[in-house]
Amino acid sequence: MKIRNLIYAVLLSALCLATSCVQHAPEYVPGEAPTGTQVFFPSDVQIGTITLDETKPVIVPVTRVNTSNALTVNIISSADPAFNVPSTVEFAAGAKDATIVINYDAKKFVRGDNYTISLTLGNETTPYGASTYDITLYVNPWGTIGTVSYTDGGWYEETYTVELQYSAPDDKYRLIDLWGTGVNWDFKIGVSLGDGFYSVLPGSGIKLSNGYYRTNTGLVHPSYGAVFTYDDHDPEYTYFSNMTNDGKFKVGSKMTIDRQWRVSAGSFGWYTDTMVITSLE
Repeated sequence: MKIRNLIYAVLLSALCLATSCVQHAPEYVPGEAPTGTQVFFPSDVQIGTITLDETKPVIVPVTRVNTSNALTVNIISSADPAFNVPSTVEFAAGAKDATIVINYDAKKFVRGDNYTISLTLGNETTPYGASTYDITLYVNPWGTIGTVSYTDGGWYEETYTVELQYSAPDDKYRLIDLWGTGVNWDFKIGVSLGDGFYSVLPGSGIKLSNGYYRTNTGLVHPSYGAVFTYDDHDPEYTYFSNMTNDGKFKVGSKMTIDRQWRVSAGSFGWYTDTMVITSLE
């Protein structure tokens, strides 16, 4: 009997011990629900480096959860003085979304450089959304500096106005949409030839074994296909005239360029194009 009681006691102790070793999951305590308007930058806002579109301001969207009332949110910003960042953003009553509109003075930019704007929402934010936003804007190195009157002596055989742009990092000029949309022609100002004359250096095109530069015009001949030119940069035929003494453009400066118009089947002959500066910004 004593042995049986002893075995029973041992088994009971083991059962109690096993029961006491069972681990229970901690009780879940929900976090405190956010209150207030809960303003934040949306997750789909553009990030990284973005090329600045100089035809419009920089637009940064902001959104909120509680849309009941009109609301003013303070904006803390860090940006180059060229940018005019507002100090607040306004939500209309009932509106979920608002925008921060950032204007700028493009003339203060160094073309080809990057500029970073840092924004922080100053009030009514939420821990469940972003209250800070950084955007880096790349300023296109090309900027419009004026217009020219271009006379095409070979293909269109007419005169038309063309936009003139300049890239400071490359010290290069280009004519925009010269023969059609998206077809630009690049060039550089070369060395002085005396008396306001300067050589014309190629800024684009493919140099050929004969010394000419092939330029794809984007034009298509109805029978022979793609049209291109051989540009002769020999200063006897291609040059700038009426330039300033330090080799800069002025209104009335002129470029003369010799071009051979071609298709794969052969040449249409040599023609002379001219460009005259009509305005400078």
